[in-house]
Amino acid sequence: MTDPDLSVIIPAYNEAKYLPRYLPTVFASLRAWEAGSGRRGEVIVVDNASTDDTTTTAKALGARVVTELVRGIGGFVHFKRQRLFTGSGGS
Repeated sequence: MTDPDLSVIIPAYNEAKYLPRYLPTVFASLRAWEAGSGRRGEVIVVDNASTDDTTTTAKALGARVVTELVRGIGGFVHFKRQRLFTGSGGS
């Protein structure tokens, strides 16, 4: 499997109730972009130590999930440093 050309990163904290409302639209937009560009994309939900079913819901809707075990804003920097960020914006 090749690396995606575009990653849509969605930070989330206790979003299980809302993910079904907007994640399908994100996927539809991504699929339209893929069809028009001939490139491949992915959706990554970064679960910021949610206490609800955010991770389960995001996975069920087709997103890749990265789970932060400690809640806070510094996790995104760690996420970027781990090179889970793809594309030219990741350096």
